[in-house]
Amino acid sequence: MTWNKFNIRLGLLVFFTIALNQSCGIYSLSGVNIPPDIKSISISYFPNQAPQVAPTLSQVFTEKLRDKFQNETKLFLQPEQGDYQIAGVISQYSIQPVSIGGNTAATENRLTIATNVEFICPKYPDMNFSKSFSNFLNFDASRNLSPELEWQLIDQVSEMLVQDIFNAIALKW
Repeated sequence: MTWNKFNIRLGLLVFFTIALNQSCGIYSLSGVNIPPDIKSISISYFPNQAPQVAPTLSQVFTEKLRDKFQNETKLFLQPEQGDYQIAGVISQYSIQPVSIGGNTAATENRLTIATNVEFICPKYPDMNFSKSFSNFLNFDASRNLSPELEWQLIDQVSEMLVQDIFNAIALKW
């Protein structure tokens, strides 16, 4: 049999597939870095304790965080006492002008959301942390902040926050 490019590529593909399947289970192609004996996660509801409140923010944020861990890890969600435990609050929700035009009117506004997160891993206490996460999006001040626009901004900023929290816990960034 002659080794042409196709056979070499096929051989490499088979080799790497076997090598990945035989790995220790801590690291995956997605970059998730979770010890193999960690099987479950508990994510508490994040109440909105910010001075300004958006009615759906707590529910949207909590569900996005739960979905992220369920979809991108092999951890199963349990109500309490998971191997990983995440709790916290939404500490800031604000909409403020960030850019002023020549006529002293705002030309751009910023929606900011911040959370305080406590992460506990009873099996590995050195992984525990309490940390604040914050993210924002700017939007044109001439746009009326309709409920639809506000929901879109909340959805996008929540996604960014959830990614930051996921990175800190599952990717160790």
